[in-house]
Amino acid sequence: MRQPVEDVEALYQKHVVSKMDSYDKSKTVIDINNITMTEEHFFKSFEPEGLLNSSAVDAQLSIWNAHYHDRIYLQQICAIFVPIFFKKHCFLVVANTETTSFDYMDSLSDPSYYEAALKVCENLRKYLCKHGIDALTWSLKIIPVVQQQNLHDCGYHMMLHMIHYGEKEMYNIVEVSKYYVLCFT
Repeated sequence: MRQPVEDVEALYQKHVVSKMDSYDKSKTVIDINNITMTEEHFFKSFEPEGLLNSSAVDAQLSIWNAHYHDRIYLQQICAIFVPIFFKKHCFLVVANTETTSFDYMDSLSDPSYYEAALKVCENLRKYLCKHGIDALTWSLKIIPVVQQQNLHDCGYHMMLHMIHYGEKEMYNIVEVSKYYVLCFT
């Protein structure tokens, strides 16, 4: 297990802030299956209030899709995590085969996000049925989670919801998050 980083701010200053003014805007740092990401986009992702560039996510999906021998059979799993990025906000929908429901976790509740989650569930329901899981009667349950205190921590909250899904800690991730901030290297 990794040891917690003692000084997160110093690490951030050394590896991100100190390089923000000197990076090469045209240098490619990711090139996977014709999906590219420049150094500029990489550093902008780590700026305060920065947003993750979709190229990084696309590259990860491309890698996962290339490993077809490692595919998981849907009938053998109990939860499918669907992270959603909608209107510059991240939230989570989980297809839970044990409770036969879709679980919705959002740290910045808004009716438009819930409507987007409903549409995702409609599509996921069709996909699951196509692959042998009868999800036609599954409902979308709102799972109570701590609400974020600003407009830019939603991605972090979403990741913590995935890490602690089904545990008591997921409902109080504010305290848990202090630990994770210290663990990132």
